[in-house]
Amino acid sequence: MRPTFLMTWKVTVVNPVTGTDPYGDQEETSTEEVDTLCHASPAGGMEDTVEARTTTADWSVYLPPDAPVTAASRLVLDGGPTLEVVAPPGPYRNPRTRKVEYLAVSARVVV
Repeated sequence: MRPTFLMTWKVTVVNPVTGTDPYGDQEETSTEEVDTLCHASPAGGMEDTVEARTTTADWSVYLPPDAPVTAASRLVLDGGPTLEVVAPPGPYRNPRTRKVEYLAVSARVVV
């Protein structure tokens, strides 16, 4: 079975578009949004033991190989949380064909 059959959750990939402010510094000027399908599941969580005000939940997200996701992306799951991508996506290659089958993404929601 191909992993793309498991991608049934609608997701919006939000990528920041940066520009230059009047002082020459980089700033987010707008965003680009692309709708696609994914498979997402919680992968763990942690509570801040120092401040005890922040809880983080880690998620594993699998996207089609042509999804425009980067380490700066946000993922808005339809009916679910908004996730921040915490690392560059990792392409999974089929060992026989060497074709990229899907992108594996580590993401986090901060509550």
